[in-house]
Amino acid sequence: MSVQNRAGGLHISVSIPDSILSEKDSLLLKTQITGYIARALAIFGAEELKIYHDAKYGAKGDMELLELILRYVLTPPYLRKQAFGMRKELKYVGTMPPVTIPSHTVEKNDRIRFGHVFKQRGGMFVHAGLDRPIELVGFTGDAGDIIPVEIVEARGRLYARPASFSKYSGFSIRKFHSLSSLLGSLEGGSAVIFTSRVGRPVSEVYLDIAGEIKSKGSVEVLFGGPKSGLEDVLGDEQRKMGHWLNTVEGQQVKTVRTEEALLITLGIINMLYRI
Repeated sequence: MSVQNRAGGLHISVSIPDSILSEKDSLLLKTQITGYIARALAIFGAEELKIYHDAKYGAKGDMELLELILRYVLTPPYLRKQAFGMRKELKYVGTMPPVTIPSHTVEKNDRIRFGHVFKQRGGMFVHAGLDRPIELVGFTGDAGDIIPVEIVEARGRLYARPASFSKYSGFSIRKFHSLSSLLGSLEGGSAVIFTSRVGRPVSEVYLDIAGEIKSKGSVEVLFGGPKSGLEDVLGDEQRKMGHWLNTVEGQQVKTVRTEEALLITLGIINMLYRI
């Protein structure tokens, strides 16, 4: 699905472990946690989510489940039936809060909307929330893609062609087999923030962090899992890569859940970018 960031010009990339689902032993609870993650990322216009495997605590299949449910919730509601059909892993998606991002709120008469591509009779067609599928012209991608399209009516013929969507349409998802492989993929040019209870209080360094975020216009934010923080799994050299920050100062609970820290941290980054 095409993703375009409209978070005031700031590129936000977030990394979380698959073990964020490990403490939940039912599909219902795993689905609800995934919904909180999607909602937090969408609120602040994150452009990318990276999921890494937690070798110690990540349960088999949780990475794939997390990705599947996130892709479902990012898909415009009028395309979900065609794109996903009936899958047992999606049994509880109705319990998730809607993200209601701009790509989900198009009206029936809107000329630009999203379509689910499929092949039929040797040609390409799209389901685009209209009364019937329509032909897709000028498309060189694959069946199964979800893309923004322009609905065109000319000489009594209705068809679709690839288009651009100028508003926020969600975040891309990338998977990594380990945190080390994820770190190895990072490119220069972004402010890198490791969240940790043992990190420096953000109130002590916020001016420096704000300056770097604003000058680079891009930020990578990494989170640990519910049973092991980033400080528990990274070596000394890896710890030198970025800023180690405690973004939940003065917490009065024993632990802050990753999905809670995600919402708090992105709120702080959003503020720092704008001060």
